[in-house]
Amino acid sequence: MDDPINPTHLPVNGDCRKFMKCYGGRAYEHECPAGLEFGIQVNRCDYPELARCSFNYGW
Repeated sequence: MDDPINPTHLPVNGDCRKFMKCYGGRAYEHECPAGLEFGIQVNRCDYPELARCSFNYGW
């Protein structure tokens, strides 16, 4: 079920700056601002040392 208040965020495998935001049954690609990376643990763009992005998320 879609949650318009808390949409689903998924990382893009191979690019720490990009992530997919899913809502309304669709996925939209977004890119973190310069110098930030998407952190799957924190579910947002953050400084690389806090985001701890990995290029391989296992899928």
